[in-house]
Amino acid sequence: MPGPSRRCGVRLWLAVLIGAQGYQVRVVGDGDAGLRLAVQEPVDAFILDIGLPGMDGYEPARRLRATPGGHAAKLMLRHSCHRQK
Repeated sequence: MPGPSRRCGVRLWLAVLIGAQGYQVRVVGDGDAGLRLAVQEPVDAFILDIGLPGMDGYEPARRLRATPGGHAAKLMLRHSCHRQK
């Protein structure tokens, strides 16, 4: 099972890869932070982890769709292979 440092590594690797294509990237560590970001500034796309404990990626996706402008954002859900104990 990957530990927190592996999950952070994947998150940062995706940010670097997407940023290298000329996109501005914001990285947050959980669904609540992503929702706060969506309220503060317009976001074109989200990559959400469906496998995290607590608020999985599905719940922020539902809430993001309900925010002003959120229906226009692209959503990509991924699974980090994280398993709850």
